[in-house]
Amino acid sequence: MTNILEHFDALTKLGLKVIPLRENSKVPLIKGWSSYWNHEIIRNKLKMFPKSNIGLLLGDIIDVEGDSEQANKTLESLIGDYPHPCYRSLRSVHHLFLTPDPDLRHFKYQQIEFRGYGHQSVLPPSRHFGIDY
Repeated sequence: MTNILEHFDALTKLGLKVIPLRENSKVPLIKGWSSYWNHEIIRNKLKMFPKSNIGLLLGDIIDVEGDSEQANKTLESLIGDYPHPCYRSLRSVHHLFLTPDPDLRHFKYQQIEFRGYGHQSVLPPSRHFGIDY
């Protein structure tokens, strides 16, 4: 079994803001998750709930993903071999980039979704519907 605290520590060491999510869910464990982030409070919450999923607090980082097979192919074509962090969920590949606009909340264009401030993305090694990210 993966230790969720090890993932939290590794990701936050990279400067990412990781939040706890309910076990087998995309729902955040704490209120105010989108407007207030505190390393120690969140780490302690993960100690209390070691089977939690984890999510990436977006804002400084945006998540770009396709909502269909064609949208994912379009993204792959546009991004090419540009190096960037990405991971696969059940439905698509999540591409993470530094945000060009810190006020960007949510934008969808031709089944390509851009999510930023006020949103989060579920991260590996989370599980949702029994499927590992």
